[in-house]
Amino acid sequence: EGEQVLVDDTVVARIGTNVYQTLQDAVDAAQAGETITLLRNVENGTGVIVQGGKNFTLDFAGYSYSANEPLVGSPGTETNGFQLLQGSTLIFKNGTLRTENAKILIQNYSNLTLDGMTVDGASVTQYVLSNNCGTINLTNGTSLNAAEGQVAFDVYFGMSGYEEEGVRVIIGSSDVVINGRIEYGKASGADADAFLNGAKLIVPSGYELPAPSGYRWATVEGEQVLVDDTVVARIGTN
Repeated sequence: EGEQVLVDDTVVARIGTNVYQTLQDAVDAAQAGETITLLRNVENGTGVIVQGGKNFTLDFAGYSYSANEPLVGSPGTETNGFQLLQGSTLIFKNGTLRTENAKILIQNYSNLTLDGMTVDGASVTQYVLSNNCGTINLTNGTSLNAAEGQVAFDVYFGMSGYEEEGVRVIIGSSDVVINGRIEYGKASGADADAFLNGAKLIVPSGYELPAPSGYRWATVEGEQVLVDDTVVARIGTN
């Protein structure tokens, strides 16, 4: 709060006046509407799971966090730097998130805003940001940076249990930077019409982003929306 306060070297984050030695501890303790503030660069941080039903802001405060071993994820597939589960509403802002060994840096099922964030994958990081559910907003100079040949972000629809909510990725400002491939697809067996209605990628008018193969950009109410090449007309957003 505008003052410098002495803290133990092992402390990495705070919520108000409470301090935590791991980011996972702070995430677990965060209550609705609270802000977690990073207090220093963390070069050897663990992976972090955000359970469903959380609602908080993670302010990196200009610092960086490197999510490494042990990684997190579903049992048997602990390859994520961050796993953000369905039903949470989260804001990550003002800093850098990176990894050295996660195959997916952020595995997202939540409503997530990245505000002024730099998110860097390593050469082994297949997906910097993988989106299977929820609404995702990228804004205020956020950059997603994949290694050569890897995916910056995806929009993936139809995983069991997530079809009804769908997945919606919005590039909210023209200063957002995407370095890497983009994937837009669905699980095998997912209904084609449900996919087109439930999986949205929206960018500002005039924003340059290559459309994935088989799709093109259409302008809807001042925004560019990804549509199938076979689509010839619309009613509203349908």
